[in-house]
Amino acid sequence: MMMNILQAISLAPNLKEMIPYCQKAQELYKDVKIKLPREYFYGIARAIGGPLNIYDRLEGKLVDCCRQLKILYDCCATCIQDVDAISWKETVDGEYAYLTGNVELAELIFSKFLYRDYRSRDEVHLACVAFSLLPVICLIRGNREHYRMAMAKYQVLKEKITYPQWKTALELLHLYTMCMTMNSAVWAEKEFKNLATLPRYVVQAPLYRIVHHLLLLIMGKALILAMECHQEELSSSNMMGYSSRRSHMEEGILLAVAEYRIGNKKKAELLVREQLKLAQPDQMVIPFVMYQTQLDFLLNRLLKSSAYTACIERIRKYTLEKDDYYQPNTIVLTPRERTIIECIRQGMSNKEIANQLMLAEVTVKKNIGQIFKKYDVHNRTGLLYVLQMEKNR
Repeated sequence: MMMNILQAISLAPNLKEMIPYCQKAQELYKDVKIKLPREYFYGIARAIGGPLNIYDRLEGKLVDCCRQLKILYDCCATCIQDVDAISWKETVDGEYAYLTGNVELAELIFSKFLYRDYRSRDEVHLACVAFSLLPVICLIRGNREHYRMAMAKYQVLKEKITYPQWKTALELLHLYTMCMTMNSAVWAEKEFKNLATLPRYVVQAPLYRIVHHLLLLIMGKALILAMECHQEELSSSNMMGYSSRRSHMEEGILLAVAEYRIGNKKKAELLVREQLKLAQPDQMVIPFVMYQTQLDFLLNRLLKSSAYTACIERIRKYTLEKDDYYQPNTIVLTPRERTIIECIRQGMSNKEIANQLMLAEVTVKKNIGQIFKKYDVHNRTGLLYVLQMEKNR
């Protein structure tokens, strides 16, 4: 049984070849009745991002990939400890909904995994998968408060994760999502230096490259990005190794943005055409939605081509909103409000704050309401997230 699972892991990400070995392990379990340790599932899952972002490689085969992943998860749940097949199959449905534009369903599915107590390693793993997608989903749906609530889970998950490779992946996912909302070159330069200090893992190479490219664009270094990508010879036929279709599309889109910024409009348009060709068979619109503002001119030009009209029109049904409510220079606090904020940071209740400051509890409640209003948040979770972002800037 163990050898079959190891053989399956060695064949990743080829699901078609992996499944027979996992099914054989499933059959062997009926005889031995002893499950393998949870660590074997890490080799199947490969990372803490969405499963389709890891395993989807072939255009027009997204539905097949979903079906094969569900078979794989059923096998793993039978012969590996602490694997909830039903939940993992839901992540496949959630990511499919996300990629194809059904963000309402995607938010419903991933909220369930992110907002709960993490009582097992499987629940922590599922929450990390949700964290990789839910913040961006909230921005696309225009719900900035839910975005902040999702991002606030970063610190919780960081404390729960013990596996070094996953800690790095979580750092990258957090930075990736922040890149979607930030446009400060000073912030990007700081994070670019931090990125260089992170451990490097082969399976995380596509995400690392995407974050690296995003930071270069925020810093205004499109020419450097274009030069680096050309050295790697990025092309739509180069989808080997650990680069999934979504990762490949994002890298192609970011290169198109860079080429457009440095004046190579024809090259930029060609790159967008290539990515639309990859996306169109499965209607994978969200990778374009994430960069729609920067692609607007190129998408307008491509609307003239009937081959991509329907796909582009679907992309334009969505908008990714920025979360820019925590600008520290625009928020003026009274001395009492600053003190109350420090108490909130320490986890004190309203009653505890009232006792310490010798105030009526109703007064503390009123002051906290004023603080929430100034930061445009509705609860302590949102406030703590915004304060953390101020600290990191």
